[in-house]
Amino acid sequence: LQVIPGRVAMAPRTTRRSKKAAGLLDGEEQPVCIICMNAPSAGEGEHHCTTCAPRAWLICAQCEEAIKGKRCPVCRADYMREPSSAWESLPSCTTTLTLDAQPTQDELKRLAVRFARLEVLEIDLEYEDGREELDFASGVRFPALTTLTLSCVGLRSVTFTEANTPVLEHLSLSNIIGQVCPFQLALPRLSSFSAEHTMLGERYVDAGQFGLSLSRCPSLESVHTYKFRCLGDTNYAVLPSLRSLMLHRSECTTHLDILYAPELREVSLQAAYELRGFKLRNIPSATLATVEALLSAKAEAEEGAREEARVEDARWRVQSRRKALTKEAVKRGWIDEGERWSVRPAPPGEDLEGEGSFLRGRGDEEYEEMLEEILAEHIDSIFEERVGAAVKAAEARILSASVEDDSRPRCTIDVTNMDGFRLSSLEPQLRGRCKVHESSGGDMPMFCSGGSDDDDDDDD
Repeated sequence: LQVIPGRVAMAPRTTRRSKKAAGLLDGEEQPVCIICMNAPSAGEGEHHCTTCAPRAWLICAQCEEAIKGKRCPVCRADYMREPSSAWESLPSCTTTLTLDAQPTQDELKRLAVRFARLEVLEIDLEYEDGREELDFASGVRFPALTTLTLSCVGLRSVTFTEANTPVLEHLSLSNIIGQVCPFQLALPRLSSFSAEHTMLGERYVDAGQFGLSLSRCPSLESVHTYKFRCLGDTNYAVLPSLRSLMLHRSECTTHLDILYAPELREVSLQAAYELRGFKLRNIPSATLATVEALLSAKAEAEEGAREEARVEDARWRVQSRRKALTKEAVKRGWIDEGERWSVRPAPPGEDLEGEGSFLRGRGDEEYEEMLEEILAEHIDSIFEERVGAAVKAAEARILSASVEDDSRPRCTIDVTNMDGFRLSSLEPQLRGRCKVHESSGGDMPMFCSGGSDDDDDDDD
């Protein structure tokens, strides 16, 4: 028997054929196999799809043997697939599970359905590029999971909320493969988060995702990371339960403004070279809504600045105004006397078909690229200037002043390899509570289990 997938896929429609297979037509005395349309022999007919409703359709033994291990002809789920992993033979009451092979997305869904009582899940793999990216936010729900550890797993995003892991308390990520974007946490019971050797995807629509995610986990007590990179340039956070924060070697992270963390006792910014925008405030009135309002204000400012930047960029590309633009470019010091302003009529990658290059002056591609870079820097400076001013105005409007509170615990801030960061960098209301120090060595934190080979020769 040859099963043709394209034809079998039509079976779910309520046609005369499917009705006949289910024995639904008037006058039918005996239902038939959904594939060959013959009546099953005695003792045959019951399907074994774990997704379809019992007795929703029939299949004879011969046809069932032909589709075993393939797709169900009705719902297209795996049909009678032989267990490929040891976990598929475990009892459904299993509460702790460790996997040494990455499941497929379909297997992850089946795993979540089979082990509804699962409390601890660890997927611990050897590092390997090109893994399938799993999506815990797509058709997956672990209602009892409290601890999740993922090492060298491919992930499409880090999305863990009440929708898929409602009682998660501990989340640990190591050497995650893939774009890892977006980063979305919203877990009322999460108390600890750790990550190492992982880079978040960067999209402007996800601005502030790190600080916002932490703020959506009000029970969070510890955040320990090593080489958890690209956390963004706009992170506001309200962390009512946080005691310990470590962002060791968090490259490409430039901003973290903690608005309120009354229980904070230790902060490590060791070798987070670009994190110049670290701020620690004490604003008891700050809430999650405050964080959302600040991010919304910045997003609005960016949209306006982006449009202004587009207009300015277009002004410098009007070919009919090259003479006037040349004078202005000379005045700005972008080019020398005798040279001519000449850039493409559209930004790089958007050149109009057939327009070609409008080079003047030196008349070579190197000159044109130099002017494109100068223009790009000018546009970027306009954008950053407008957004920066708008963000400062939003902070002044939304945030109240920090409150000095000597009853709060002392907080030690490790700024090893953070040149220029001093106690005076903090608000005056916080200086009496905080102690800034530098450790003598740059060793890897104890919570880290090591990284991939290309990190071994990095200077900590």
